[in-house]
Amino acid sequence: MIVGLTGGVGSGKSAASNFFKALHVPIIDADVIAHQLVEPKKPALKRIEENLGSHYIENGALNRAKLRRDIFKNKALKSQLEAILHPLIREEILSQIKKQTYPYCIVVIPLLAEHYDDYRWLNRILVVDVPESLQIKRLKERDNSTHEESKAMQKAQAARELRLAIADDVIDNTKDLKHLDDEQLKVHYYEYGCLEDRKYKDCLFDEDFFIKYNNIQKYGNTTAASVPI
Repeated sequence: MIVGLTGGVGSGKSAASNFFKALHVPIIDADVIAHQLVEPKKPALKRIEENLGSHYIENGALNRAKLRRDIFKNKALKSQLEAILHPLIREEILSQIKKQTYPYCIVVIPLLAEHYDDYRWLNRILVVDVPESLQIKRLKERDNSTHEESKAMQKAQAARELRLAIADDVIDNTKDLKHLDDEQLKVHYYEYGCLEDRKYKDCLFDEDFFIKYNNIQKYGNTTAASVPI
């Protein structure tokens, strides 16, 4: 099973993916792939220089900060960049998926709602959700940005309602990390752990992880499907 994980900027996608990674769920991250594609001397970097301008290249490397600032202000530039990178990103995602043997894997795609038609092969979509006001607050704290800059970053992405409309499962990340952990454990064990063939339930149950996060007491040799959270 292939699960697409998405959420608005500042929603907590990284915290969510790190949590699933700690559960030994394979993570394929579109942003990581994008960074690898534009490393020095890579063909994609050359295409960016040719199509977007040499002023985004410094000492043979991509000036990510400058490009990021500009694409949030320039939709045409954003579209040009996506036209270069997105087909290559999808190709690499599919290549990595073919190598997976775990019952399910998570593909982190920040712009999934914007490019939903390109990812209809996903089995389920998991959205990390926060109100837009909390997004902006977290962006200001994370990036030390102004309210206007944070608002522009948030507005450059799909609306919250659009992400929720394509979601099969939603994680509420409006509270603390303990709450986020609980939300993800429910999804992992009760949704994805039980959707596929029941023979997978034992390999999905990680009792040590439960104890580590103090989410349940020790239940002995209990299968995931019968553990109360």
